[in-house]
Amino acid sequence: LLPFIVINLVFGFITPVIDNGAHIGGLLSGMFLGWVISPGTPWISWKKIGEEVIQWILIVFIAIAVVTFFLPIGFGNRASMDTVITFHNQVQTMISMAKAGGRLEQDRVEALVPPDRDAQSIKERLIDFYRGGREGQYEIVRIEQDFLVWRDKILEKYQGLIQETE
Repeated sequence: LLPFIVINLVFGFITPVIDNGAHIGGLLSGMFLGWVISPGTPWISWKKIGEEVIQWILIVFIAIAVVTFFLPIGFGNRASMDTVITFHNQVQTMISMAKAGGRLEQDRVEALVPPDRDAQSIKERLIDFYRGGREGQYEIVRIEQDFLVWRDKILEKYQGLIQETE
């Protein structure tokens, strides 16, 4: 096992997207659980009860993990990279058009698929802007500022996986 541990830690230090804290935490908790659940006669009186409790907790945890992996509907629906990138590009185009004085069809704005809550807020503000509820260049500049903050969070979150190009 030692070569696999070293390989995982080395890749964790080389690749900025990998969290070495998770690898080290998994290693330590695996070592602890291996000691607690190891087969054989328990030499500590509470160890037998601890084994059974931890085994049932792990069974329930694995069952929940399998269900949430294969049935993601209703469990937070994480956005795909494609959804994030598409939303970014469409909103960037809409903001550019609005700043240039252009107008978009209402259907295009409402068809945006926001990947998270912050993006949903940006979409709602764009809908208000294009409906005429909030007019003027000042409002579109404020929407653009919120969009840029959202974009920076996304670039930081997906560092190394998403890069912005001209």
